[in-house]
Amino acid sequence: KIDQDHFNYGAALIQVAEHPSFTAINDFKVKRKVVRCSYWVNNDIGLYLKYRTVPDHKSKWVSNTKMTHDYGFTFNQESLYNIKKLKQQSSSHKAYLGLVCVKARQICCLSADEFQHLIDLRAQQAKINESQYTIWIAYTEGAKFRAYVTPRGTRNQIIDKEILVAQKAF
Repeated sequence: KIDQDHFNYGAALIQVAEHPSFTAINDFKVKRKVVRCSYWVNNDIGLYLKYRTVPDHKSKWVSNTKMTHDYGFTFNQESLYNIKKLKQQSSSHKAYLGLVCVKARQICCLSADEFQHLIDLRAQQAKINESQYTIWIAYTEGAKFRAYVTPRGTRNQIIDKEILVAQKAF
C-alpha cells in the first residue's frame, strides 16, 4: 500500500536521486530498527525528511513586502535523538533535514547543525527542555526560506535571527 507520506518523501528522494553525485540511498537504523523517514545518501550523508501539507499561517516579514506561508514542523524527543544519531553515525558527520512544504511544492534543506542551533535557541529562551520543538519555515515565492523558532506562547515573534536558506539548497 502506498501511504501519503510515500508521495511526500518521494518528492524529496527523487531530487536526491537526480543529483549528479548520487550513487546510493539506504534506510537508517537505530538499534537495528529502521527509522522511518531517515536515510543514508551515498553511504555517508544522513537525510531526515519531514513534511507539512499546508502552511499553518501567513505572516509578513518587516523586510519583505510579500506575505509568507509559514509551515510548522514539530519534532519530539525521539525525532531529536534520531537526528543526533544520524549525524553521529555519518562518517563525514554530515546530516541534513529535508523539510517538504507540500502546498508550496518546495523543500527547505537545513543542516543538522542549523537545526540544532534553532533547538538550542528555543531551549535557552524557555529555560527548560521541552518534550517537543517546532521549527518554522517561512516560504515566499522567489525568496529564500526563513527558518526560525518562536518564544513560548507566541507565534508573531522570533528568537534571535532566522536562518536564511536558498530555495535551491536541497
